[in-house]
Amino acid sequence: MGKQKYYLTFNATFSYVKNINSKYFIYLPDDITLVDDFFDKVKNTYESINDPRKICLSILTDDRVKRANWTPHKPIDFGNYYKTQWNDLCFISEKSFFESLNYRIEEIPKTRWENNPNISSGVGHQISVRLDKNGYGMYHTKSSMVIHGDHESKMNKNERLKKKLITH
Repeated sequence: MGKQKYYLTFNATFSYVKNINSKYFIYLPDDITLVDDFFDKVKNTYESINDPRKICLSILTDDRVKRANWTPHKPIDFGNYYKTQWNDLCFISEKSFFESLNYRIEEIPKTRWENNPNISSGVGHQISVRLDKNGYGMYHTKSSMVIHGDHESKMNKNERLKKKLITH
């Protein structure tokens, strides 16, 4: 459906999650590869975050984690991870993540792409702003736990030609 309707993909995911009882949820895009011992590494890193308001741990890491993104917060270094206060849609969470968003992503206005057709879907932005506003902690691993290869992006083709997301 493309990035302008990506919020619908998330809403479909949210509707499935609503009826699943599980300790953890891992959301992965379709264009990544998992590192060795992926599930243990992701779970252990998430569990090591000592923050009662933690809501998610993003596991795709690139140079964006060293600056504010979608919220005004500068990242805080905690050793194996950063508190970034934004979510990049490749993450581990508990059900509270979905509950706090009321199992819904609001429609992204088409005006988002009028001045720059290469910007993201707006879903990560909306999630980040909403969770930050409600005081939840969002984190990123220092080392990527997934590999995003050097391949053509279907959602941000021109942007990825300029800024590669290679995370080995």
